[in-house]
Amino acid sequence: WNTHPRVYLDVAATGEARCSYCGTIYRLKAGEHFGGGH
Repeated sequence: WNTHPRVYLDVAATGEARCSYCGTIYRLKAGEHFGGGH
């Protein structure tokens, strides 16, 4: 994993995102919410 480019994965909208380079799916923990921060 340390050889592919760093990418931004937006998990806020759906709670998960897939890396377009390696296919790994990243998900928020159950019950975890991503706030707007403003």
